[in-house]
Amino acid sequence: MYVEIMGSAVFLSINYERRTAYNFCLRIGATPLVARGGAFAVIVPLTVTKLLGTDGPWPELGFGATVLAAVYRQENDWQVAPLFGGGHDSNVVLRREVFFHAFVGYRWAPPVSANSLVRIGITPLFFHEGYPKVWRLLWWGGLSLGRVF
Repeated sequence: MYVEIMGSAVFLSINYERRTAYNFCLRIGATPLVARGGAFAVIVPLTVTKLLGTDGPWPELGFGATVLAAVYRQENDWQVAPLFGGGHDSNVVLRREVFFHAFVGYRWAPPVSANSLVRIGITPLFFHEGYPKVWRLLWWGGLSLGRVF
């Protein structure tokens, strides 16, 4: 588990990562956001990375998708809507966006007895905006600090 500052979730995220065979890592994270007026959003980065080399520290390459789901009300009648199923109240609006990201970075993980993890990298974000949708590239970066279990 680790905390990522900036990175593919744009702000601060809490992440769980599982290392698999052949030095692949699967990651899911979450950033809950609450705004004025009862609006709620969650940002969920999903990433697959590959650690290059046999012993650490490792160069790391990866890609993934980041899902943004926001629930907000149009009027004063607030009701919680399921994040991926739409609401039962016509005043509640659910908005979902997906953007893509890559990761090029470096990971330091000392021997297991130290249980610490540090990652730093460049995280370009690919997103669309406007109508018709135009894809944009935002050069971004991130720093991760955490513990290895």
